[in-house]
Amino acid sequence: MKLKYFPTKHHSEIRLKFFQIGLLVLISICFLISCGDSGEEKPDRSKIEEAKIAFDEENYDKAKSNVEYFLAQFPKDVEALYFYAQVLVETDQLLKAREKANDILEIDPSLPEAKAILGEVHYRRKEFNEALDLSRKL
Repeated sequence: MKLKYFPTKHHSEIRLKFFQIGLLVLISICFLISCGDSGEEKPDRSKIEEAKIAFDEENYDKAKSNVEYFLAQFPKDVEALYFYAQVLVETDQLLKAREKANDILEIDPSLPEAKAILGEVHYRRKEFNEALDLSRKL
């Protein structure tokens, strides 16, 4: 003899409650995952700020040291690379400044700041035609 199962209204309500709770738990988990930390470390920009203050005070050694410390942790930070290139230009380390400007252009070829650094390097090296060509491209 087979028993037949006849769901009652009570069973349907329980199944609906379990479905609603399960759906709520799933949505909550998805929300928590999406709000979580992306795993990328946010740079502490205090070293850059210290470097800018030192630069304004014409303490280029301190500025260079602080920005190098920052770049050791975040080597692809465009703002820090640009500032570092500025420090290098001010300390007449023109070839290294050119290298950093090219690093910036590898990250983002459209940045005019890197081209401005290259123009300044050419100008200070008395490569006036190259500097003029770059200024026309900006």
